[in-house]
Amino acid sequence: MLTPARPDEAPDFAALLTLAFTDYARDMGRAAPGPYDWVPDRLARGEGFWLGERREGVAVIHLDGRIARLDMLGIRPGAQGGGMGARAVAAIEAHLRDLGATALHLQTAQRCTRLVAFYSRLGFRVNGVGPHRDGLDDRLRVYMVKRL
Repeated sequence: MLTPARPDEAPDFAALLTLAFTDYARDMGRAAPGPYDWVPDRLARGEGFWLGERREGVAVIHLDGRIARLDMLGIRPGAQGGGMGARAVAAIEAHLRDLGATALHLQTAQRCTRLVAFYSRLGFRVNGVGPHRDGLDDRLRVYMVKRL
């Protein structure tokens, strides 16, 4: 379910991110997602993962000591709605527990209430609302955490 992505796979990884995040970007008032120029560096650090046997999705995870952050979780549009996201989060959590992580943090757009509801159903709890931590845009984000 969770396979490390190699740096030489960065173009395919970024292409899947673009597919997975097109609707999200439009919801945020942007014409397109990205840019994903940061992908090669994150894959080189071992932070990118393919999801599913047929690479139906991608995840970008940062681990800092015992605290992890799910920076990106994208599922190919044709694979959305069938439980792939929930299975991917479960696999990510198991992987992080094996590495000694005790908490998983994430952020999603406040206006994307379906995503807030999705993560809430998986046991994440809201621990704040505010601007994007990198100042990406002026849309509010919901910050969530789950104890592992």
